[in-house]
Amino acid sequence: MKTAEQAGQVNGYDGCKRIKGRKRFILVDTLGLLISVIFTEANFR
Repeated sequence: MKTAEQAGQVNGYDGCKRIKGRKRFILVDTLGLLISVIFTEANFR
């Protein structure tokens, strides 16, 4: 997922899962309503 302002600024590589770029963490409730979205670098641990 790219955004216009930060498309090339935050990059990382998670060698274990072979993910390049960003990871998305999405939290929803039991009805599927969005509670929180967090974007981190792929190499964030």
